[in-house]
Amino acid sequence: MDNEKITCIGKTLARLPVDITIGKMLIMGSIFHQVEPVLSLAAALSIQTPFTNRAYKDTECEVINAYE
Repeated sequence: MDNEKITCIGKTLARLPVDITIGKMLIMGSIFHQVEPVLSLAAALSIQTPFTNRAYKDTECEVINAYE
């Protein structure tokens, strides 16, 4: 595929410092004049929940639970 070219949206997406899916959502929100609701969704989706983040695990609790 020698004739492939990056689109304008692709160039904009490449400059955004976010995940690709979040970036697409931000660009489309801007195109369809829905910036505020999309920004709220992007902010909510881009944080990592403490319930799945391994940095918040309590190793002492894991040791105790392993022996029960």
